Amino acid sequence: MGSEELLRRFKFHPATEVTGPLHDEARLLLHDAARRVVSLTPVGREQSLAVTALEEAMFWTNAAIARAPR
Repeated sequence: MGSEELLRRFKFHPATEVTGPLHDEARLLLHDAARRVVSLTPVGREQSLAVTALEEAMFWTNAAIARAPR
């Protein structure tokens, strides 16, 4: 992996007028999914893992939005 790729992955990507609303939409979508999972499932390890997976999906979604060339 080259230094340019590492820089792209690790540098700060500030939100812009274009990406800010996309980040907000991703957070709302995945927050709603998490609320629904919590309402459908009993408290426990499985519920916790499901919510953690949705958090991870949110992080990767926001990374994809932030890192995309514009």
